[in-house]
Amino acid sequence: MLGRRLHPLVTLIVISLGFNNGFAQTAPQIGYVFPAGGQAGTTVDVRLGGHNLTPDMQFFVHDSRVRLEILGPPGDILITPPPYWKGHKANLGDAPLAREVPARITIPTDMPAGMIEWQLANANGASNIGSFVISREVEVVEAEHGNGRPQTLCGLPITVSGRLSRIEEVDRYRFVPQKRGLVNCRLFTHQLRTPVHGVLEVKDTAGNLVADAVDTEGIDPVLTFLADDDTEYFVSVRDIDFAGNGSFVYRLHISEGPRVLVAVPAAAQRGKTVSVSFVGPGIETGTLELESITRDVTFPADTSLSTWEYQLETPFGLTSPYSFSMSDTPISVGNPTSDMQMSLKPIGITSRLESSGENRFQFEGKQGDVWNLQVAARQIGSPLDVALEILDPEGSPLASNDDADGSTDAALQFTVPADGPCTVVVSDHVTGFAGTPLAFFHLTVASPPNAGFELTVPQSLNAGLGAATDLTVNVVRRGGFAEPIHIELNGLPVGFTAPDDLVIAADATELKIPLTSAADSEVVANMVDVSGIAQTSGTRITKSTLLAMTMKPRCKARPVDKDGGRTVHRGTTHPGEVIIERLEGFEGQVRLMMAANQSRHRQGISGPQEVIVPPEDTRAFYPSYMPEWLGTNLTQRMALIAVAHVPDPMGNVRHLVSSMEGSIVMSIEGALLKITQQSPDVAVQRGTSFELPVQILRAKKLPMPVQLQLDVPREYAETLAADSITVPPGQNQAGFRIKVLRDTQVTGEVTFTVKGTAMDAANLPVIARTRTSVVIE
Repeated sequence: MLGRRLHPLVTLIVISLGFNNGFAQTAPQIGYVFPAGGQAGTTVDVRLGGHNLTPDMQFFVHDSRVRLEILGPPGDILITPPPYWKGHKANLGDAPLAREVPARITIPTDMPAGMIEWQLANANGASNIGSFVISREVEVVEAEHGNGRPQTLCGLPITVSGRLSRIEEVDRYRFVPQKRGLVNCRLFTHQLRTPVHGVLEVKDTAGNLVADAVDTEGIDPVLTFLADDDTEYFVSVRDIDFAGNGSFVYRLHISEGPRVLVAVPAAAQRGKTVSVSFVGPGIETGTLELESITRDVTFPADTSLSTWEYQLETPFGLTSPYSFSMSDTPISVGNPTSDMQMSLKPIGITSRLESSGENRFQFEGKQGDVWNLQVAARQIGSPLDVALEILDPEGSPLASNDDADGSTDAALQFTVPADGPCTVVVSDHVTGFAGTPLAFFHLTVASPPNAGFELTVPQSLNAGLGAATDLTVNVVRRGGFAEPIHIELNGLPVGFTAPDDLVIAADATELKIPLTSAADSEVVANMVDVSGIAQTSGTRITKSTLLAMTMKPRCKARPVDKDGGRTVHRGTTHPGEVIIERLEGFEGQVRLMMAANQSRHRQGISGPQEVIVPPEDTRAFYPSYMPEWLGTNLTQRMALIAVAHVPDPMGNVRHLVSSMEGSIVMSIEGALLKITQQSPDVAVQRGTSFELPVQILRAKKLPMPVQLQLDVPREYAETLAADSITVPPGQNQAGFRIKVLRDTQVTGEVTFTVKGTAMDAANLPVIARTRTSVVIE
């Protein structure tokens, strides 16, 4: 179970920037990258998804070996297509509305596998950190707008970058293993900071379920199944709650061969050759049975390695890499016995949890000694949810921890209260896996780190143009470290200055560094290196932060109807009135746009990409479309941002964003327009057409013509087509003719929508839709 961390394992220098200029800038935020990864030695076209983006942004990649090229400005604000949540789920918070920036990432051939990070900034501030995965294997991208059929994957191993773009979406892939044997499917979402809790299902050609795996604990699902040769299989990916939108990106890796679940020992001493038992399906016979095999493994002596990946060679192919923790600590294997007594000293022990649900280790301690204890289970591939407790000779608890560092593994720091024995208890009374073949854990006992410090900086720092800001450096020293620490700042953006001599005195816990930005400077951002250097030892630790110069907003916006709201019919467009308050003498255009963060699940509520407020005007109307399926039991809201284009002191136009105070509030009533249809009862042929009978129902207050249009998903854009028709007032029925294109490759059931649009007395659209399907032979 997850809980709070009770004992810090390291002490840190914490650097923070205090900045509050009293203005409400709306800084950009990173949402996702699609595709979420790429192969070393390739160039990948991507879409950078973010929130409240502007055309004047700067982009920063934290690894200089990777090149990021921006190909265009941010696109339109993306509205997630239907279906939508209804009932109690309609009250849920919605994902932020995103815009996507087209970009190209070039990855060098010698780039190792792993994650790279990136950020962006504009005159409103700096963003959070985004990530992108580098791999060494073949990569493909999901065909998002295909023909509805499973996408074919050619050859294994392979990694697919995909996303679940809408609610109820299920992505399907087909593949044929090269030989009879084990196949592994692993879904990656959590390392991408995506909201997906994935479900994997593998089926055969008859639709029979072969294997499945579900993420119910915040752990990416993985499965292994025994495949026949020359047999086609289908793997599907979905969210556990069938949720989806543009930010639900994932990576699916499919490979052949056995899979190592856990290794014993699970850690290694540098430079040693050790007999290691590997446990996993098929590693000895190639079957789906859980098996073990022992190999002598020589571990590298490189002291810079904290982990080392090893691939086990079997007659059935190489396994996926297994990651060993590396240290200079002696490693042992075994379960404790009642007469086993050990001194508290640096050691690592890989043990199997007894069926009772706990293992007890007896140690002799010396008063005043400080020890760090860690228990790794999920980290080493074990299903255990471990807890750690230390008892005195009478069995009373001295210290305990359940979950550390946001994981289900355990760790604590312990000061021995008196000479004599103590008992270390490792337990799992939660999962039911105690005593099973995979119930291993690794206990590490280590002395606290040597005297020194570690450096951390915030992800991003914002500072106002022409303002003075304090960069506060807090230091907590470890292991008796008492040296002065010199602080260096490198890469300050143009216009920023800081004192030359920055030192944290030996007895000080804080240093405030005054940063000053020139009032006549170009407004830019830059990655700043913050280095701490120990005066005596010369130890240098450097981390980076993104420092952005910001400008004051030039306007505020607030709705006229923000409390009681106005009554709005479903399917209509409400012109919400907005008051513009101009600041700092600004008289230019103001652009009103949908804000990224809205109040609740949107259900398709939308507005124009932007409404331009002419210079000097202080009032404007923002039209908000209320779809016909909205419930009448909830008020609906539209949140906006106001964007002003203002040159910085060097003449560069900056897009200054401020959030509207409150929201446009609307109470929903019944629809003014309704259309229905009668689905075709026979299959249609390619190259032919069919007539869809449509009935139009209008309220008395809408005696207007209705235009009927065909609305098909992108995957069927080359399958169905129709000319729009206008149904005059007083006519309630029409035949809507739809063509099945001759060159389409799609067969089977195709779902589409017919949209009806009328203009009300204020010349604003009233829209109704009806959804149906046709079978194509």
